[in-house]
Amino acid sequence: MEEAFPEFFADRNARDTRSRSPEQEISAESDFVCRSAFETVLSMLVSINHYLRFIYDWSNEMTSIKWCEQKFNLSENTVIDRNNYFREVCAMAIENKPQRKICGSGKIEEIDES
Repeated sequence: MEEAFPEFFADRNARDTRSRSPEQEISAESDFVCRSAFETVLSMLVSINHYLRFIYDWSNEMTSIKWCEQKFNLSENTVIDRNNYFREVCAMAIENKPQRKICGSGKIEEIDES
């Protein structure tokens, strides 16, 4: 049957473990896990780097839609969503920050009339 449909069984043949020893199987499996974990971490780092760069540029008011489309290869909607998200985060941080009094007990504040 495999001879009649080689493309159907191709992946299965590549993973055929009958010819591998248990040690080879464990090694191959851990190789796959390590590569997969490394690729995941690498993509996360790229993603983190991407976000940090976007946040830095946003804080310097450099995130126009056209500029972000070119620099980050983002769609217009994504740029708008990210800009709105960062504005909301900043607004929440300001709203949640406890209000402090200018002066405390035992301190004298001078107010200039100019």
